[in-house]
Amino acid sequence: DLIYVTIASQGSATYSNAIMARDAFYAQVPDAEKLQIHVVDSKNYTGVYGYPVMQAAAKIKKGASVEEVLNYLTEWFQSAEVLFVPLTLKYAKRSGRISAAAAFAGELLGLKPLIRITDGVSKVETKIRGDKNIIPTMSKYIQQRMIPRTPYSLVAGCDDTFANELKKELVKKLGYQPEHLFHIGATVSCNAGPDVVGIIIRSEPRIDAE
Repeated sequence: DLIYVTIASQGSATYSNAIMARDAFYAQVPDAEKLQIHVVDSKNYTGVYGYPVMQAAAKIKKGASVEEVLNYLTEWFQSAEVLFVPLTLKYAKRSGRISAAAAFAGELLGLKPLIRITDGVSKVETKIRGDKNIIPTMSKYIQQRMIPRTPYSLVAGCDDTFANELKKELVKKLGYQPEHLFHIGATVSCNAGPDVVGIIIRSEPRIDAE
């Protein structure tokens, strides 16, 4: 068995290309179906699928069945989401994620968007006024949306300062440590900027998730 987890199908053709490649392989190679290829849409980006893939690999090493691993991945991707705040709006404006007018107004008023990504779709949850309110606002939203006692991971850019502050706040509020700290890569940086603070959590499973 081969389990291949792709980046969100909403933002990339990787998933559909993998399905086509698998089907072409089965059609062209005799006895190809002896190799079971499972293509899984992560529905998200970066550590949102990186963390469960690492956990899935650990489960396989411990003897978990393919069915158990696929069920784990499916359940994770149906409930995983990321909440993050870009600390500058310059890059979101350049990428077209927000309009130049909205970016200008945000910078003028000192507003930062709290963005949630689920199933590859981003949504601005609220706008935070002033850097000192970023961590308290994120903490409030996290506690509202997160399934209690589930693992969580932090996300940061070039600077871990805000991520470390969020960690301290959440350990105090939740009573346990994050699993991991993920640093964003070039693609996310192009859209959100090199300085962000975020968190990967599990919320209630989406009813319309496949």
